[in-house]
Amino acid sequence: MIFQYFTIIAIFIMMHQAKAQCCDPIPTPSYSRMLRGIPREARRAFREIRRKEYLLPRSEVRAKMMDWAKKYNMTSELDALLKQNAETAQQIQTTIHMVIQQLPDFITRVNTIATNMSLSLDQVNNNIEQLRNSVNASLREAGCFIVSNANPSLYWDYSNYYSNYDLYGSINDYNMNYRRKRSAGHPLRPLKS
Repeated sequence: MIFQYFTIIAIFIMMHQAKAQCCDPIPTPSYSRMLRGIPREARRAFREIRRKEYLLPRSEVRAKMMDWAKKYNMTSELDALLKQNAETAQQIQTTIHMVIQQLPDFITRVNTIATNMSLSLDQVNNNIEQLRNSVNASLREAGCFIVSNANPSLYWDYSNYYSNYDLYGSINDYNMNYRRKRSAGHPLRPLKS
């Protein structure tokens, strides 16, 4: 019972963080490495700035961080971290633009395979899996997310959302396809456990 309670709380925390960060294209830098080995007073001052981060404009927070860095002789470390964060944000923007450009073609190709009536379900699944494996992971996940949300009845044909973190970890695409093939009289290899 206690384990279930903590699991539910952990899921709510992840949902809250995802809600706050899912559409934020600017990643939050990890300051923990920069704060290692500096005096306790400096860490406290930095954490006080971070505590007010959600209430103040970002330009004001950045100015306070720069003042903190000058006071504690951490300017080069903070600059390097902010530069790395800017590069990561630029990479995220590049990935977003790439996915947006390639998404219509990917979804069209998936739908072409799915609606091809000359293919068996096994061939459809294999062709979609080959297509999924041939594209960028971000494009694959975005496309499968859109298709599965638009038509939830096609969930098993388009998506691999079950992972190691799933509450229903014993159910996965392999098991579902195994059951489908077995019921259709398909020659099978042994079920993975």
